[in-house]
Amino acid sequence: MIFTPAGELLGPGSTVRTLRLAHHPQLPDGEYTLVDAYCTDRSCDCRKTMIHVLLDGQHVSTVHYGWESPAFYQRWYGAPLDAITLAEMKGPSIDLNSPDRVPRDAMLAFFIRLLDARYAEHLRQQYAGVRAALAAPAQGSPPPSGPPGRAGHLTRVVRELGKQRKSKRRSALR
Repeated sequence: MIFTPAGELLGPGSTVRTLRLAHHPQLPDGEYTLVDAYCTDRSCDCRKTMIHVLLDGQHVSTVHYGWESPAFYQRWYGAPLDAITLAEMKGPSIDLNSPDRVPRDAMLAFFIRLLDARYAEHLRQQYAGVRAALAAPAQGSPPPSGPPGRAGHLTRVVRELGKQRKSKRRSALR
């Protein structure tokens, strides 16, 4: 699975969440930008997002968020899932390959606190928009690619994280 920032697929109408944090007991002060990225595999319907957390422009953490039920992810996977993998699929979790430039537990707690019904619905709507954008191109053509620069750099980071994660999972299964 390759995850691409929604803005690269949906254009300027796609928004990211940005907040300024000060005096948090566990997280550094600064501007946090949450960039939601989605799987671009047309045959995949994982109903998840990978959120890249940037602190003052530097990638500091990666959060996964799956909004469907554990039963959905069990069916989607097509084989029994262990409790750890199921927990990574359902709800928020920190990615195995997160750069962890901020404390994992603090970032997860921070994200959970931000995850109100409105933000969760925004992520589901972005996912629906990405799925529609992926369905629109002619069969067999590559997914849309976004502009170069910071957004393009983030796409390369996301793709590399996806490759590393696959490699790490394969190693763990051996």
